[in-house]
Amino acid sequence: NPEAREKVRRPIGEWNAIEVVCKDGALTSVLNGTEIATSKPSELKDGFFGLQSEGNPVEFRNIRIQELTD
Repeated sequence: NPEAREKVRRPIGEWNAIEVVCKDGALTSVLNGTEIATSKPSELKDGFFGLQSEGNPVEFRNIRIQELTD
């Protein structure tokens, strides 16, 4: 949801925090504590992932990867 994302995005110069959870092939994205996107379950439940910027400089910090258990 672009409107939800823009509403919670912090100003330039401040860090944003995003959490992405994959459970049973469904993705949920939370930006600065607000859910901004979800997907339907998929057959893709493991594998590689990437971080990207769409044409703008970007910096990442404090990246954590955690396997969640039921």
